[in-house]
Amino acid sequence: MEELILNGKCLYTPGGAAREYAAVGCNFYRGCPFQCNYCYNRKGLTAKVNGLPFAKLEDSFTKLSNRSKKYRDMESIDYALTIFKREVDKWFDHLMKYGIFFSFSTDPLSPETSALTIKAAFYAASKGINVKILTKNAGATSAIFRPFLNNSFNSHLAIGFTLTGRDDVEPHAPSNAERIETLKLLHQWGLKTFVSIEPIVDFDSSMRMIEATAGFADQHLIGLMSNRKANGFEPYDGKACDALLHKTALLAIDKGMKVYWKESIRKFADGEFNNEHVFGNKAFSVDKDWSLFTQK
Repeated sequence: MEELILNGKCLYTPGGAAREYAAVGCNFYRGCPFQCNYCYNRKGLTAKVNGLPFAKLEDSFTKLSNRSKKYRDMESIDYALTIFKREVDKWFDHLMKYGIFFSFSTDPLSPETSALTIKAAFYAASKGINVKILTKNAGATSAIFRPFLNNSFNSHLAIGFTLTGRDDVEPHAPSNAERIETLKLLHQWGLKTFVSIEPIVDFDSSMRMIEATAGFADQHLIGLMSNRKANGFEPYDGKACDALLHKTALLAIDKGMKVYWKESIRKFADGEFNNEHVFGNKAFSVDKDWSLFTQK
């Protein structure tokens, strides 16, 4: 049986490298206030549309001409949430299997996007659907994160943080140190947590992020930077990559970590030793469909 392909206004089936993160994505907004130097949404032909320095609700929710008559008087955010709920109910069985990921087109917990993201995430989680939210925002005691404290749906919610260890290429985002402290607090609150060590800007900085979060994240996802030359960085060094792989493997065994190695780093470090002892080591390396909710 062919896999169901979603193509809704909110929910859709990602393609390419995004599929390594999730089988179902949700995008309400495009653009992001954090404006990280390497962001793929700020590159290429669609940069003027997707790389905005602020989060903009998609036209499908804001333009009245896109709505049926009964929704014309509804606020745009309320309309977006209504469509999300309708799509969740429509594809419920599929979402129960694959979950939902927020978001590939913005930071879903920025000050501009968090209200709608949290309402949508809680709705899905209340129905038993697993939800993952990836952010660079921080401050577990802030109003944005407070709804997750003692939330009755937390068993179906996971919050992850992108960590590069390089504040200089993420000048408008909360610092990596602030993100790590927030990760620790959310882990203490009982939420599932994960870390995206992607893109790797340099291997030493990324290794420090892995070491700093071992024991506080249910999963680490590790990958290289796409279009590295176009972003103004020197080519990756193979020996430095090997060092990160071997150090992470030893740390993962010691700390009981689960690591998903993205295809980008698998291809770059495509050696017999790495394939057998790192990427193929089932003690800590997992495939893209491994669930941090079920641990399998």
